[in-house]
Amino acid sequence: MNIQELKCFAAAAETRNFHQAADQLFLTQPVVTYHIKKLEQELEVQLLERTSRSVALTPAGEVFYEQIAPVLAGLDRAVHSVREVGLRQSPRIRLGIRQYLEPTYLKTAVPLFMEEYPTVDLELVQVPEYQKTEPLLNGELDLQFALQKDVEKDDRLSYTHLYAISHYVFLSVKHPLAGMSSLSAEDLLKEKVLLPTWTPGLRDASPFSSLKKLGIDLRTEAPSFDVALLLMRTGKFVSILPSRDEKTLHDGIVKIPFQESPAGRNLGLAWRKNHLTPEMRSLIQRIKSVYPVSSQPATAQEGAAEK
Repeated sequence: MNIQELKCFAAAAETRNFHQAADQLFLTQPVVTYHIKKLEQELEVQLLERTSRSVALTPAGEVFYEQIAPVLAGLDRAVHSVREVGLRQSPRIRLGIRQYLEPTYLKTAVPLFMEEYPTVDLELVQVPEYQKTEPLLNGELDLQFALQKDVEKDDRLSYTHLYAISHYVFLSVKHPLAGMSSLSAEDLLKEKVLLPTWTPGLRDASPFSSLKKLGIDLRTEAPSFDVALLLMRTGKFVSILPSRDEKTLHDGIVKIPFQESPAGRNLGLAWRKNHLTPEMRSLIQRIKSVYPVSSQPATAQEGAAEK
């Protein structure tokens, strides 16, 4: 007698139909019939009365079903409980990332963290710019790169600063403007400026508003950062994108400070208050260890030391 035989009998007793019992157990009807016959042979008693259209329990079958049904239910509960314990032993961190993040630093931080916590299920989730902190608040994420202005007025969140974001003009190293120390919107009057369309937050950013007012050509759209880089390397296009500093390089591309860059855009990591696990705290420390953190006055929302 084994568990499969008991499950086949219980399913047939509940559905009163071999085909439905087979579907319920993801087996074929002959397999279900075989296991029930084998069970009856082992018990030396008939449990089911079979007709061409239906299945009925014999008196012995009714007694047997009443005894094994709670046993099987208890077994299911035990399996579920053990799996829950296993999940707790392998914690998960869902980290929300932004399209405009410099990937180099994150590619360094993640392997360092996974080396320290190999059993943690770390999931990187791309967060659309327009969603701000909603995925964090509704529990879809555990930790998220976020702008300070989106966090500081929400007392449900904690925040730790990483760096200030500025806008830079991205262009080819061979472009005539590549040697400039900074560029203004007027410097780009004769340029074809790529409009980043891979996230609404970039496309609708204030630098592009000032360019539109000057009548600068914004007709060419770039659906991804990689496409933008390819077009800029031709020397025929430039773009304005948020970045940490001009030292972060891309092959064949230079970044020049944009004079009309919006002020006060600080990027950091945010999480729900009272939900900071030891693994999350370690991940934050790893990220901060590889990101060259810029100085930022502490605020009421600063939560890196949260217990």
